[in-house]
Amino acid sequence: MTVARGGGQGDTGHQLYRPRGFFVDSDENMFISDSTGIQVFKANSSEGYTIVHTEEHFKGIAESKVKPGEFYAVSSSEGLIKYSSAGLKLKIIGPDIREFPNGANNPAGQLVINNLARPIDFTLDPFGNLYIAEGGRYYVSQWSVKDRRLKVIAGVNDEDGDDAEHLYSPFNIFLESKHSLYVSDYTNHRIQKFEFEGGDLWC
Repeated sequence: MTVARGGGQGDTGHQLYRPRGFFVDSDENMFISDSTGIQVFKANSSEGYTIVHTEEHFKGIAESKVKPGEFYAVSSSEGLIKYSSAGLKLKIIGPDIREFPNGANNPAGQLVINNLARPIDFTLDPFGNLYIAEGGRYYVSQWSVKDRRLKVIAGVNDEDGDDAEHLYSPFNIFLESKHSLYVSDYTNHRIQKFEFEGGDLWC
């Protein structure tokens, strides 16, 4: 059963163009990222409307676990982007991650993370921590909202491999309800599972 468009590729109300990521919010509205932007399909509707139109090819999209109405999108060239429901303002952009506090008179924002290497997928835990897979690195990193720091959480820093500890090409990541992290390792042709032990992940 097709739940969102099925009339071939395109950017009209009944078409999608190379969809890559999606999530369903608490009202059962579906948000989909594709090669033309970000579309929204209202509950029980097979036609959607565009809320973000861009020539940038989004790789993934995820709902914020902390603030209702916020969501994130990621692309390999633009980096990680955060949108707000209040006018869908751009919150984070670029190969670095920047924060834009409400009311702050700083158009450049505050630098949170820099030097991302072609981020291609990400997810969030219930506490708002970000888990990021980068196309140019051999690991998955975590940005902690508490420590406001980036650290390697799965794989080995700048070292590829095919054993249980290493990753070669982390591509997609998924965090289950028990906080186990699943990573598709593209070049190693496998799915790795990393579990929390003592606050960190292990494989």
